[in-house]
Order: sequence, then C-alpha cells, then structure tokens
Amino acid sequence: METSENMSLPGKIKLFPNEDNQDKNICQLFDQDIFKTEKEYQEVEEKLALIELREKLEKGVGEAESYLIEKKIRPTPQLVITLRQLGITQKRLAYQVFHVSERTIRNLEYRAKNPKKEYKKRGRPLKITGYNLSLLKTFINPKDKRNEITKTQQEAVEEYRKIGLDLNQSTISRTLTREKQTGKVGTKEYYELNIEKVKQFVLDNYWLYSYSNCFSLDEFGFYANEVHRFVYSRKGCRAKKIQVGEKGTRFTVILCVQNIAEQGKFKVGYKTIKNIRKKEKRNKSKILSKIKNNKDKEKEKKGTTAVDLHDFIERINFPDDSYILLDNAKIHHAVKSLIKENRLPIKDLAVKKGIILKYLPARAPMIQPAELFINAVKYFIKKKLKEFIGKKQLPTDEEVENIIKQAIEDLEKRDLTKTFLHCRDKLNVKPNYKSGK
Repeated sequence: METSENMSLPGKIKLFPNEDNQDKNICQLFDQDIFKTEKEYQEVEEKLALIELREKLEKGVGEAESYLIEKKIRPTPQLVITLRQLGITQKRLAYQVFHVSERTIRNLEYRAKNPKKEYKKRGRPLKITGYNLSLLKTFINPKDKRNEITKTQQEAVEEYRKIGLDLNQSTISRTLTREKQTGKVGTKEYYELNIEKVKQFVLDNYWLYSYSNCFSLDEFGFYANEVHRFVYSRKGCRAKKIQVGEKGTRFTVILCVQNIAEQGKFKVGYKTIKNIRKKEKRNKSKILSKIKNNKDKEKEKKGTTAVDLHDFIERINFPDDSYILLDNAKIHHAVKSLIKENRLPIKDLAVKKGIILKYLPARAPMIQPAELFINAVKYFIKKKLKEFIGKKQLPTDEEVENIIKQAIEDLEKRDLTKTFLHCRDKLNVKPNYKSGK
C-alpha cells in the first residue's frame, strides 16, 4: 500500500489498447514511476521525447522532420547533434525544421561538442554583485527601518567610494531596477508605534470590530480651496496642480460612524465647525487701544475643542451597550477645560450616556476605521471643490456645508462593516479559540 506522501508525487500511468474493443483502453498493473524532484521529471520527459524521435528516425528522415515541425520542438544542443549525425545539413535544420538562423544551429552544435566550456553572458558586465549587492540593499531598503535610515542613490555612491569602489548614480539606478527595487510613496508609520501593543489590542477587542453597536470617532479638517494632490502629465514633464491662491476658510468636521451595513437609526453622524482666525495689524497703538477698550469681537477659533466634542457626543442618541473607538488626542481625555465651561469630562459623559470608550494604542491609525472613512469623505469634498477652480472663486460657507452633507450621504450608501473588518484584519492577527486565548 502506497503512503500518502508517495501518492502526492507526480508519476505516469500506462494505458494499453484493448484487443476486443479498440475504442477503449485498459489499465495494466505496473510499478508507478515516482519522481521526487522536478528536475528528475524533466529529465525523463526529455528522454521520452528523444526515444519517440528515434522511433520516427528509424522510419525515415522525412517523417522525423515533419514530426519536429508539427510538434514545434525547440532546438537543443543534444537534439541538433543527433540530427547532424543522421546527415541533415545545418541549413536544412535552420530554415526547414526549426525556423531559426543558421548561426543558431552552428552555436548549438558547438555547445554540444564543448559542454564544459564557460560562455560569455550577453549584455554589459555587472558592476555590483555578491557582497556589494547585499550592501546596496541594506543602504536602500534596510530591514530595521526604525534604527537605520534609508539612503538615497547618491548617498549609496558615497558609501561605496569610502570602501574603494568607484561607481556612478546611474549604475545604482540600473542595479536597483534589475533587482526590482522601486521607489514609492511610503505609508506612514510613527516611531512611537508599539506594534506588539497594537496586536494585543486587536486580539482583546477582536469581537468588537464585528459588533453592530461599535462606533468609530475622529476629526479632520480642510481648506475651502483644497484640490487633489495627484494629477496626470506626460512622462518627463512637470505636473501642475492649479488652485486658488487664497486659502479660504478652514473647516473642521467631527465624524462618528456606526458598524452597520444597512440604513439604521444613526449610521453616520457629523458636526461641521468653521474656524475663525483674526488678522491683527502690527500697529502697537491700535492693539493697546483694543486692550483698554475691551472690544471683544468674534473670538478666534482654531480646530476642534473639547467643548465641541462634548456637545457632539451629548446630542447623539447612542443605542444601549455602545462602544466608541477613538484615538488618544488631548480633547478625548479633556477634564479641566470642560469643567471651566460647566460641562462633564468626556469619560463622565460616556458613563452618563451608557457608552464605553475604547482608546486605541498610540500612533495606530491602521486599526482606526474612522481614518478610512475620513479619506473617502475628503476625496468627495475635494472633487466637488475642484468645480469652483474653473470659476476662479472660493465656495461660500453654505456651499461647503452642502458639499459635506452630500459626502456624508454618499458614505451612508456604503457597507461600513467591510471597513471595520479590514482594520481588524490589517495586521493578520487572529485569536486562538482552541487554546482559550
């Protein structure tokens, strides 16, 4: 009885014709030819092809030529030398059998007669090989990117010159292309990130990313004149991004998204905050007069404050047993600034509303679903703001509010659960339920 290991190895089954019924073939018992390596299998295949060819040659050279033409067999040194021994000329092999140049047949015949000779390879000789090639990879793409800084091509040239190897930047570029090392826009990874803590957080809260009452909260901002960063241009030509010179008003949006696919009571909540920045003149006398007269006009406002976040969470009717994923921004832990404004701290407000706050590890945006939702919303907003560039004007506050509303409506049409699961599976971490972990 053959083992399961042998059964998985490639072999050959021999079929023999049935004398009674010519249409059917019967299988005769045999010792299966098992090949342990791919090389052994290929060698046997080549031998079988040569045996079949010799059988054809016994019938006649003409039939052998037609057989080669039909099968479209590539010329090899062994095959060419075998045919030449039968008296077939190089010219006939080249133009009638293999359809290659006569020089190719001569070279193959020469290689068959001199198998041990080392032949010169095509193309320019390699300047960076062996240890120097491994050294180049450590310069350009180090394994430990936290402790080793990636070097540019010119810096790699300078490092080689220190060890006595005179190279040019073009040589470095060609070598990297040959080794399939390409320059790309890198994904951000912060130095403060503790990847082990992030993986442990995902393991501890694995179920939470598929829980329908799980919410993801974060903030983002944009200017009224923003357009897409990437544009197309011909190769070798500079790409131009056209936008209005004036920045315009900056808006901040608080976004909270629920982990559900269909339309629910909440699904996506947001709050738009218009930033206000006062432009003070450099005239000292006017500044002093303002201080004396206590003329407080519109207060300056930059970004999202703890009060904005408090009021946003307070007005949302969260379902029972809700969880909120949020990062470690200062306003998410605010206490003193809220007490001054006669409001509850964020954590006390969460207890009052019956929700549980889950703070992500530091510098871990890859497991925060709100980051991906923000990218989708900002892409939609920039696409709409681009329409105002042709008019050479900035959108009004009402138009910006309308664009944000459209972006949120577009987000609500999507299956939001896929994004939560994508963040959960980003680090390829899965709990081992069999061991109880």
